[in-house]
Amino acid sequence: PLLLPSLVAALCLSWLAPTRAQPADGTAAALPAKSPAAGLPGRVVEASMLILDVRLDGFILSDGLTAYQDGPRVLLPLGELARLLTLAITVQPDTGSASGYVLNEERTFGLNLD
Repeated sequence: PLLLPSLVAALCLSWLAPTRAQPADGTAAALPAKSPAAGLPGRVVEASMLILDVRLDGFILSDGLTAYQDGPRVLLPLGELARLLTLAITVQPDTGSASGYVLNEERTFGLNLD
């Protein structure tokens, strides 16, 4: 299968706009949390939880996508993002993999974190 994780991540990031919860005093809040990547063998990630908007062509697809920022990296939930963008991608978190296709069945997508 054709591996497109960098392309998909770049496209997805261009559709995302951060939306941080605003406490009563008006300061931005980011919540420290263990990211889903912490559940993968050999990976412990201390990250800040982000709540993001997902926008496409001026339409808000979601105003509550949970993501995690770990330094300069933003970890996005691929399964939820694929669902919002109506991409035929199935995620198997227990095996660290995802597969499916983008736009048509001839443009396959495969991701394996092992």
